[in-house]
Amino acid sequence: MSFIDRIIEAPVIGAIQTNTLKNVETSPCEVYFVLGGEISELKETLENLKNKIVFVDIDLINGLKADGAGIRFIKSLGPLEGIITTKSHLIKEAQREGLKGIQRLFLLDSKNLESGIASVLKTKPDAVEVLPGVMPKILKKIIKEIQMPVIAGGLITDKEDIVQCLQVGVLGVSTSNPTLWNL
Repeated sequence: MSFIDRIIEAPVIGAIQTNTLKNVETSPCEVYFVLGGEISELKETLENLKNKIVFVDIDLINGLKADGAGIRFIKSLGPLEGIITTKSHLIKEAQREGLKGIQRLFLLDSKNLESGIASVLKTKPDAVEVLPGVMPKILKKIIKEIQMPVIAGGLITDKEDIVQCLQVGVLGVSTSNPTLWNL
């Protein structure tokens, strides 16, 4: 089953650091985003998530350089679906290595929104994560313009945030709050 299908079945994505695995054992999440921590802990994290779909934010792992060699290194550590990055050139590098690439967009203003959409259309990642994710009107605009899977993340604090995001058509919602993983 593809990562898209698994997110459709369980649209809440667990966002974790390499050292925060205690809530994973009881979580119904099928997909996890590793959004930080130490490179020395990454192999163990991937092993503990071996039956899940895992994406690693290559920009946020301490001690790991966000480049082609870094991508090949994390690929060698164990089961991994792909990477998350704000750097569009790394999406293409991951895809060349047989990994999926999620391009992360931090939206600060309308100029940033337009340049982010243009970048995504040029790069063609496997999915896009939009932060902050609590902007239903903007999420709807992005979904319409890019016509590829969109994940909402950042500032997701309660069930209502998740429901609003899903209602506008996002594929899934990532959150670091384990109490929301069971929704």
